[in-house]
Amino acid sequence: MGFSQTQTNQLALLVSAICVALGGAGALAPYKDGKPSDFRLFSYHPLAMCAALGCFTVGALYKKVGGYHNTKFHGNLSFLGMVLMASGFYAIYTNKGENSFGVGVE
Repeated sequence: MGFSQTQTNQLALLVSAICVALGGAGALAPYKDGKPSDFRLFSYHPLAMCAALGCFTVGALYKKVGGYHNTKFHGNLSFLGMVLMASGFYAIYTNKGENSFGVGVE
């Protein structure tokens, strides 16, 4: 027995709010050596990764309900999730290059 469209909408809203709240908390509270540090590109990686997880989860919920529009929405959310995940990895990779003392990204 699956969820109805209304239940799916409510669950999707809850999942999205949780993922963005956790990602936002991670992005707005960066620490370095136990002290708050400046906001930089690396600070976006928790937000991007949590938002990507939210997109994938919500997309899967809508796909389970079925129907043409829900399937299209699932595809769009999956694409957005991939873009957000790539953005998070880019932030990590760039930060790794900046902090690797000459090894990696130049």
